Amino acid sequence: MPHRNNSTHGKRSLARQLLRQALAWGLFVNCSVLMGQQPLVRNTLPQLTTQVQEVASLPPLAPPSPVVAAAQATMPPLPPASVAPEPVPRGMSVADFENLALGNNPSLAESVARLNALRGKWEQVGLAPNPFAGYSDQQVGSPSVEQRGVIFGQEVVRGQKLQLNRAVVSQEVQRAQQEYQAQQLRVLTDVRIAFFTALAAQQRSVLAKEIADSTTNAVGVTQKRLDAKEIGRSDLLQAKIEFETAQVLERRSQYQALEAWRKLAAVTGVNSLQPPTLLGQLSENIPEYQWEPTLQRLLSASPEIAAAQAEIQRTRWAYQRAQAEKISNMSFQGIVQDDRSVNATNGAIQLTMPLPIWNRNQGGITQAGHEALAAARALEKLELDLQQRLASVFQRYQTARAQVDRYSQAIVPNSRENLDLVRRAYTAGEYDFLQMLVAQRTFAQTELAYVEALQDMHIAALEIEGMLLSNSLQASK
Repeated sequence: MPHRNNSTHGKRSLARQLLRQALAWGLFVNCSVLMGQQPLVRNTLPQLTTQVQEVASLPPLAPPSPVVAAAQATMPPLPPASVAPEPVPRGMSVADFENLALGNNPSLAESVARLNALRGKWEQVGLAPNPFAGYSDQQVGSPSVEQRGVIFGQEVVRGQKLQLNRAVVSQEVQRAQQEYQAQQLRVLTDVRIAFFTALAAQQRSVLAKEIADSTTNAVGVTQKRLDAKEIGRSDLLQAKIEFETAQVLERRSQYQALEAWRKLAAVTGVNSLQPPTLLGQLSENIPEYQWEPTLQRLLSASPEIAAAQAEIQRTRWAYQRAQAEKISNMSFQGIVQDDRSVNATNGAIQLTMPLPIWNRNQGGITQAGHEALAAARALEKLELDLQQRLASVFQRYQTARAQVDRYSQAIVPNSRENLDLVRRAYTAGEYDFLQMLVAQRTFAQTELAYVEALQDMHIAALEIEGMLLSNSLQASK
């Protein structure tokens, strides 16, 4: 037993000695191999070294586009998680809802998480392989073991593949930044569209109540004229029908207002809010757009265009990375061992590398080249798609604006004045109920159509202002 303990202690001492020698020798060999490798690296892709210096550290977030910057001028930064809603005032403007949405809409937090995930990917793809170490014990099972040693090795990545990896992912980060800005615009556009839709529903509800009150007064006046035997019972029945119809319209407008509010609360990400009074006027802040300037602004400032351009750069770096794959990596392995057969410590070094005879990454290079070509064509397709989408939205904007101009300048003032005149004449017994009915229906239809035109114009204008980006709560790609 004592002899076995001394033997064990001796093996441990020998292992520690071998390990110290291995570390010293391994450091020397590692440095020698790496220094010897420098001319090989310097001769491959000679212009790449200066280009990849830009991606040696992860680039900061790109500044937002002018559109996003203008929209966020008075808004707080995005918090890391949803915040509890503050007490809701009696009235809220569109800016209040924008602030709530930027702090609580989950799609923005999702975009930030995806961006941070790519930052982690950028760091990981540039890391060198870990060295390895092991223990060697030969003649296992023999009465005496004559050779024990420590093995170590390292794979040396050549062709600047790690730098190229980070160059590729850096463009993925740039694309994700543009997608985040696009998501911000989607959220802001959705909030504004939902706000003006709710504001229009609120105005329709007020108008429906006004119409209902008018029909209530008409029933009273008709009843008096029937009692005075100035009209027949059919006129009273018609007045009551109009009254009930107005009640249905009022109730429907209330439901529509509730629906619009629920959609607005959903896009802000704060469902616990109670419906407040919406502050604003549909007839105020009516924008004006011209086709050519609007199209040029869209093609030059759209985050979708910027993301497509980042994708083109990514595929170009990926093509260079595919070409670098032809340069084989080098692996070296060393061993320091105690050889009892000669009573000495010796070692060995082994260098290996694949020979690119059959596999020179021909298919990968072809794939990367065509992916770069496809990305360029995708940008051209996107520009045409944006122009096509803008044409539809711009047509809606022009149509709604022409209607708004006609309604506000002539139709609405004339219908309101006509209703006032007919009401006074009907009360005085100068007009029959049919004339009163026609004037009242014309007024109601005119006012509702005017509100509808204002809503359509605002929605189209907001889509144009938001770079045709909306539907922030739809599933991400």
